[in-house]
Amino acid sequence: PGVLTPEVLSSTELPDAKAHNITVDFETNLMFVTHSGPNNDGELNRNVAIVDISDETELVRTVETGSNPLGILLVENH
Repeated sequence: PGVLTPEVLSSTELPDAKAHNITVDFETNLMFVTHSGPNNDGELNRNVAIVDISDETELVRTVETGSNPLGILLVENH
């Protein structure tokens, strides 16, 4: 088989350093990026960035969680 070469199709600036884990909901075309570890100010990150990936990537909003979110296991739509 051939070798797959990664290609950046689109990108967007995220508000926090250290993007840690990525979860994608293909039904809603949203990508959730957890930010864990210390941020630029040395404090533990508390945010999850929600990014629209339906066309060009665009930051929808940032949600504050408990301290140091490590990852997202499941995205459930209601």
